[in-house]
Amino acid sequence: MTQSYSFQKTEDCLLLVYCPRDGNSWFLEKFRNEKSINLGQIYSVSLEDVYSADFYADAHEAPDGHPWANQTIQDALSQYDDEIWELSFIVGDRCGEYYRLKQKIFGTSNDIYFADDINLRHSHFSAYQKLSIPRRIDALLQQDLYIGGAHPDAISFPEYERLVRSFPTRREIFHYTNARITNVLRDFFDRVPDHFQRLDRYVTRHVTVRPATTPTAVAKLELIKYQSILDKLESMLAYEDAYTEAQWQNEIVEIVRLLFPKYLFAFREAPIFDDDRGTERSVDFLLVDALGNVDLLEIKKPRSQTIMSLSYYRNNHVPLRELAGTVMQLEKYIFLLSRSGRKGETRLQDLYANRLPNDFILQIKNPQGFALLGRHEGLSQEQSDDFEVVRRQYKNLIDIITYDDLIRRLQVSINEFARLAQT
Repeated sequence: MTQSYSFQKTEDCLLLVYCPRDGNSWFLEKFRNEKSINLGQIYSVSLEDVYSADFYADAHEAPDGHPWANQTIQDALSQYDDEIWELSFIVGDRCGEYYRLKQKIFGTSNDIYFADDINLRHSHFSAYQKLSIPRRIDALLQQDLYIGGAHPDAISFPEYERLVRSFPTRREIFHYTNARITNVLRDFFDRVPDHFQRLDRYVTRHVTVRPATTPTAVAKLELIKYQSILDKLESMLAYEDAYTEAQWQNEIVEIVRLLFPKYLFAFREAPIFDDDRGTERSVDFLLVDALGNVDLLEIKKPRSQTIMSLSYYRNNHVPLRELAGTVMQLEKYIFLLSRSGRKGETRLQDLYANRLPNDFILQIKNPQGFALLGRHEGLSQEQSDDFEVVRRQYKNLIDIITYDDLIRRLQVSINEFARLAQT
């Protein structure tokens, strides 16, 4: 007879029906000598877990006291040494529409519940090399787990089965072991097969991982946020003359920070020190990211002007004065800021200390510049092509952004979050 595991349900409990391999004598002997035994390295059962109905047709016929008291079960086992080929153990309790697994039997610290309409098998609990699936899941969770049923936090049973299938198989472990070993051998020998490639091919064919999706509620909130920003920006562009330069910059920088959330702070008219001349200049905004790194931002009103010349200079459209001047201005600021080094960091730290969190340190490390100005609107194809050449020429140091770039970025974000909000 081969070893087997199966599950049965009663109105009150979940039963594991175990059939020992090669008879029951060794199995019963372990029960007499040990408090508990480990079945398949998955289920840790003891005498008190034995289902008494295996020995008594009616539980009321059991001796007085606890219906599955150790001595009672031991006596019963002794009477049936030559006849009992399977035993049932109570491995779960009925809780409403769920069966709750016993923590001590499965070795978990959180409760795991299976809906009562699920037909359980041994393979739902044991992976390759007798790896306990409940224990592995429990080690990664901070809460109880519900599978199937109507509980609000439950995962569906098909999802649980997909999770079970994601545990490594014998073949996958074989490929992984070979890949690790050959990774060392290839440093010393030439003719060693590429087992990393074989592992990758196997995983690609057999392991399916569904990417995490943005929760619908979050997508709806992001959709509202980006739509509000777009409405605000389009309104500002339509009534540009209603804003002073300072008002315009203060409104736009908040839009920039929402679109580039890496920046926690934006300090207006930050000083840039020119130690050679003993003077002080100021940049529109000093941007500070979460690590304390600083970048520079110049904001210009679009003024309905194009940013590239209408005429040709040596068969090319060239940047107009505002674009060229802003880029030159930022280049100079970046040069001065980078050259200031530790001294410049100390100056900025002292200046903004009361506006920064405690122990937050500003750092000048290869600062980048952003120039926000002008419109793409109205540019010919040739002008747009030449503008891209100019933009990429400075890409490693300065990012030139037009207001139409912001609009396109917002529209793409809105379309994507609208799609996610409907999934």
